[in-house]
Amino acid sequence: MAEKKSKAQYDIEYAKTNLKRIPLNVQKDKYNDIKAHADNMDESVNGFIKRAIDETINKDVHLSFIKQHSDSMGETRLEFMKRAVMTTIERDKQAKQ
Repeated sequence: MAEKKSKAQYDIEYAKTNLKRIPLNVQKDKYNDIKAHADNMDESVNGFIKRAIDETINKDVHLSFIKQHSDSMGETRLEFMKRAVMTTIERDKQAKQ
């Protein structure tokens, strides 16, 4: 029994030191949608929310790069993306030859 208490105490101390809770309120219908999606992806709601945050941060970093580069080239983001895709397609075609 003492071993279980020490494990529980360790978990509490770890959480206090290393974790930050983020309360999140959503409408019940929205929670049901989130839960259904998480279940469909074989993950917990918490895991899904963490993944969604990580993916959004990653996407925003890339969008920031695109914005900076397209602005420096005097292009809209759409023009830059079109040019990047066309350049890649041309490079791929040449690599196949």
